[in-house]
Amino acid sequence: MISGDRQVIKNQQGPFYHLLREFCRYWERIDVICPMAAEDRLIFDNVYLHGAKNSVSRIYQKAQEVYQRSRFEVMTVHDYPPFKHSRAALKINRKFKTPYMIEVHHVPGYPKAGDFKEWLLKIYFEISFRFVARPAKVIRVVNRVQTPTFLLFAGIPKSKIVYLPSFYLDKEIFQPQKLEKKYDLLFVGRLVKNKGLDLLLAIFELMKKERPEFRAAVVGEGAEKENLKLKITNLKLVSQVELLGWLPTSQALAEAYNQSKVLLITSANEGGPRVGLEALACGVPVISTDVGIMPDIIQPGKNGYIAQWSAEDFTAKIKRLSDFSLGGNGGEMGKTEMIVESVKSFDYQKMIRDYAQGIKSLVRYN
Repeated sequence: MISGDRQVIKNQQGPFYHLLREFCRYWERIDVICPMAAEDRLIFDNVYLHGAKNSVSRIYQKAQEVYQRSRFEVMTVHDYPPFKHSRAALKINRKFKTPYMIEVHHVPGYPKAGDFKEWLLKIYFEISFRFVARPAKVIRVVNRVQTPTFLLFAGIPKSKIVYLPSFYLDKEIFQPQKLEKKYDLLFVGRLVKNKGLDLLLAIFELMKKERPEFRAAVVGEGAEKENLKLKITNLKLVSQVELLGWLPTSQALAEAYNQSKVLLITSANEGGPRVGLEALACGVPVISTDVGIMPDIIQPGKNGYIAQWSAEDFTAKIKRLSDFSLGGNGGEMGKTEMIVESVKSFDYQKMIRDYAQGIKSLVRYN
């Protein structure tokens, strides 16, 4: 596996770590090349982590070393512009004839660019990806509609695009709890430009005008945190909006969902986001922009709404959810059970089993 994940090599137990914990059961050995210089180490008895500086030559060099030891038979390549991982995989394929699958979890700047840099990355992706993708066995996508639509436009044959979702839920953690609803609105995510933070603040402004007593929480850290704090102060939203930072555990995050009436996703572009699925698993409706997997999951009026990139549209959808009372599951919403039911297929063990079997079948690996 040529991964884009930096957490696992640093002993941080993020989503990729938890994927490997279950994924390793389906393989004799897994070698993971991570895009940063670090000491090689072993986890889960058969998962070998290898650090390599994030350049085509260093990844290729490390992969050659790994191949001499393990003779790996298939590669998965998580990639994004400028496609260093796919270019390294191509060189490995040419030398060792090892089949590989490119995984596209997210297209920067699509469907909407968060800034000029993302717009440039989208154009680069559109022009360049077909060349690095051509030798790959398949291109894996993690949502049914949005990424395939872009890849088809970028010249990738439909026959080469395969949907294998990567999002899974630990339903022992993310489930409905009988907790007091402290927050009318919740945001969870990195505090960076493409998360739509200006749109989020505009929604809060409109809500304050209509319901001055409303309460919102923001969970996350990132480069825009200080700027966000300043804007909250300037907009006189300090009494309404609480910044919680990153929560220390998944259990704490599940509590935050259960203490909230609605989750807002205001992103310009996404691969998922995972937080939408987690909130739904806790019985909390979601209002999201048209990004990532959300159009695949959201059933209007049943578990949430897809909104335009407009504070007015978000506010209107919030009212429709709550029948003007921000009352969680009232108004047009179905019962909590209906919301939870909408993500029942994202079971942790099932998703990872399907992922492993998908890789084996796609590359004719036995």
